[in-house]
Amino acid sequence: MAGEAIFVGYRRDDSADVAGRIYDAMAQRFGKQRVFKDVDNIGPGVDFGDYIKTVLPRCRVALVLIGPHWLESKDETGKRRLDDDHDWVRIEIETALATPGVLVVPVLVNGARMPRGEEVPDSLKALLRRNAAIIRRDPDFHDDVERLATAIRSSVNTGIIDLSKIGGKSAGPAPAPSRERLNRAPLLIGGAIAAALALVAVGF
Repeated sequence: MAGEAIFVGYRRDDSADVAGRIYDAMAQRFGKQRVFKDVDNIGPGVDFGDYIKTVLPRCRVALVLIGPHWLESKDETGKRRLDDDHDWVRIEIETALATPGVLVVPVLVNGARMPRGEEVPDSLKALLRRNAAIIRRDPDFHDDVERLATAIRSSVNTGIIDLSKIGGKSAGPAPAPSRERLNRAPLLIGGAIAAALALVAVGF
């Protein structure tokens, strides 16, 4: 069963700027301890793949940020990063898609389009079947983020994220949280971050 944190996944050379703004906005609304942003909270020497596989099952929502250069980003050898089995963005998405109860939401930022099926590895094609949210640039940014935050809050009771007001459609359903979970004590995310994930405390 999924937890109640929010995971923000992005590629640094594609959408680091807007990812920081979205992280700050979500942290302001839900609490900094309840929003996880890719590698920022991982300590030295920690295996990224293992850590992500520990964190994502404790999340309620995984926001996959897709910017204009998300598809074409390459490593130092000229190979496209998404084609690398060890690419951390790919690992994030594969793990999120395979985690029961986690609502995986593609978020198109900075004017990006939704990738086509032939442009991504087979393991990521399921992401393209998810309805995407659109976060526009200023002056619409804050309104779009607020609508996304509202949709995340509403998803707790319905298991569905209604994206109709921010460029997408409903995403889900996922299992609705039980009364026991709503009153559950805070969880620890890995050994690097202490995340109080209880819905009562966060205001979900």
